[in-house]
Amino acid sequence: MILVAAQVLDGVSGTILGVLTALIVADLTKGTGRFNLAQGFVGTMSGVGASLSTTLSSLVAGSLGRRISRHLGSGPRRCAPAAVADARDHSSNENEPR
Repeated sequence: MILVAAQVLDGVSGTILGVLTALIVADLTKGTGRFNLAQGFVGTMSGVGASLSTTLSSLVAGSLGRRISRHLGSGPRRCAPAAVADARDHSSNENEPR
């Protein structure tokens, strides 16, 4: 039962991520005629990131230990709220008249 629930949640989250990615790419490329190019680039970078992350994390865990690997992996999660707040500050200033 838990396995079925996990599979359902995985499917739902994958669908949401796919739709939101397409919407963001469409918004960023509106009027340029480069939607397919940008969508392909996003997919390629996602695949490269997925393969590199597992490779590098296993190398770090094997050479430095699992504890260090977990701390290095949690770094981006700790920095993400600051990056989002900074992006909000910059985007709110774009619409103001000069």
